[in-house]
Amino acid sequence: MEIKFIEINENDFEDFELIAHWDNQSDIKYLIRPNFTKGEMDDIKVDSIINGFKSNGNKKIYIISCDNKKIGYISIDMDFFGLYKKEKNSVWIGICIGESEYRGRGIAKKAMGYIEEISKNLNQNRIELGVFGYNEKAIELYKKMGYEKIGEHEKIVYYNGTWHSDIRMEKYI
Repeated sequence: MEIKFIEINENDFEDFELIAHWDNQSDIKYLIRPNFTKGEMDDIKVDSIINGFKSNGNKKIYIISCDNKKIGYISIDMDFFGLYKKEKNSVWIGICIGESEYRGRGIAKKAMGYIEEISKNLNQNRIELGVFGYNEKAIELYKKMGYEKIGEHEKIVYYNGTWHSDIRMEKYI
């Protein structure tokens, strides 16, 4: 299994279409995007993703490729407004394994390792992430990789008929 990470830019429209497709899948959208209101979460539009990327010159997005098939993406934001701890040289990260048949195969762990490597190369020394309290698999992965809980926003995301917490974790690299 050959895993590659391919940086995209604002002109890679097909890759942004894939990201929107993955972000809107009913089986994972509640794991990777917050729902701040009761009820069903709206789908995200390709233009919104592209405009958000264009407006943030400190964000990088990489497509995850497995054996030359695009299966997900990672993002690294060096100027994220919503950090729990406002420390210099901190990045906010996101990860999505969009193709279901590739989940549970260790790709997320490899992607996290790549995120740490890139973050170091960008002269960052701290990674912060948010994970919803009901996403137990992701929480377990992050703990195994040395991430520690630093805080929690209680009852902030709506999923499956109730409000849940957004847990914040960090790792110094």
